[in-house]
Amino acid sequence: MMQIHVARDSSSLGVFSVEEVKSGLQSGRFLMTDLAWREGMSTWVMLAQWSEFAGVLPAAPPDVIPRSNNLSTTVPWEKSPSLGSYFETIKGALLSPYATFVSGAFGFKQYIVFAYITALLLVPFSIFGQMHTAEINLNIAEFLSSVDSAKFADAIRQLEDTTTAPAAAWFGVICYTVFYPFFIALFGVFLWLGLKLFRENVTLEQTVVALIISLSAVNVVSALILLTAPYKIYFLLVALSAIPSIIISCRATAAVLKVSPLKVFGVWFLWGLVSCCCCCGLGFALGGLAKVAL
Repeated sequence: MMQIHVARDSSSLGVFSVEEVKSGLQSGRFLMTDLAWREGMSTWVMLAQWSEFAGVLPAAPPDVIPRSNNLSTTVPWEKSPSLGSYFETIKGALLSPYATFVSGAFGFKQYIVFAYITALLLVPFSIFGQMHTAEINLNIAEFLSSVDSAKFADAIRQLEDTTTAPAAAWFGVICYTVFYPFFIALFGVFLWLGLKLFRENVTLEQTVVALIISLSAVNVVSALILLTAPYKIYFLLVALSAIPSIIISCRATAAVLKVSPLKVFGVWFLWGLVSCCCCCGLGFALGGLAKVAL
């Protein structure tokens, strides 16, 4: 039988069997208002509402059981949206996602401002990165030249000739900032479709919010990478932060959606394979058409 996760006041009490929870309710270790969840459930539910424990406690009065889990949200942002609660939510996503996201409404409209705070925080780093794009490209070209200048001649020439116009750079930053929540929503659709293939009962809205939270945590932490113009430092930091970023993102997303982080990773891995296959297929098709034309 699947284990039950129990939490109280945003803090996890542990994982227990049905019998352990029953004995805990009888001894007073657990309260009827404690929230519980196990794999397959879409959200956390009070122990008083579990059919398995109906015989352990007397039926709870109507005023004890809230009509909605939103009344007992554990997400700082939903309790009181502010810059302080934004960083508290980011901290929770990084350090204790399962306790932080025990219960919440996770409505897209409520998190649009949250997403825009992330986008605005990233603006200075994006501008700095745009300003040093040419320098980074030149460093990459120098590195490729030291490896095999003949083999990478075309790539080196393109990198050396690539320059970003200030107007284009500003336009890119503005578009990214304005449409940031909706870019995330687009990726949320792909994650939602993938989780449906894994037969997970999740909503599209909650999936989008889960991505907004998890990617905000990753972006805020890794934004300093954009400040490193030298090629060697830049790519070293990217390489070092890649795996931790994936872990943080998958854990936070899974905590909001109440699914396994391995399934979240599996969905993105499958989409990556699909993208690679499509690109390869398109490349072969274009190559075939070129040969026919010649």
